[in-house]
Amino acid sequence: MNYKYLLGVCIALSLLLTSYQAADSIQWTSFDKAMEQAQAEDKIVFVDVYTDWCYWCKVMDKNTFTDTEVIEYMNKYCVSVKLNAEAEETLNFRGEEYSNRAFVRSIGVRGYPSLLIISPDGKQLEVKAGAHSAEELLSLLQKYNKKYH
Repeated sequence: MNYKYLLGVCIALSLLLTSYQAADSIQWTSFDKAMEQAQAEDKIVFVDVYTDWCYWCKVMDKNTFTDTEVIEYMNKYCVSVKLNAEAEETLNFRGEEYSNRAFVRSIGVRGYPSLLIISPDGKQLEVKAGAHSAEELLSLLQKYNKKYH
């Protein structure tokens, strides 16, 4: 058997599986990259503000963020970020550097999970506390996408 042919088939299958897996989940990115990408692609930024100990955050991970309609919509129309409110990381927002803790306090997060929507030009549009169903999340995202597109 021709090894070059076999290698080509393996690479093609690998690429096919990789693209299939990407459509199988939300494409999460870092906060700083998301802000750059949102401006370049004219998309809203969706931020899931969570903590490791939060029960309802895990419920959203299991139910809402695995919904096929949510995955498809968010990957197409949003730049998505998972932001651990208690992680020892820093981010930049509107020219200021924040720790994750300081950032979530500055935007008005009072509980977890909280959903943050930011416009393509970096304006905070909404912070919505609590767990949300797939239908509720889609409705919220569609509301803000209509404003900008």
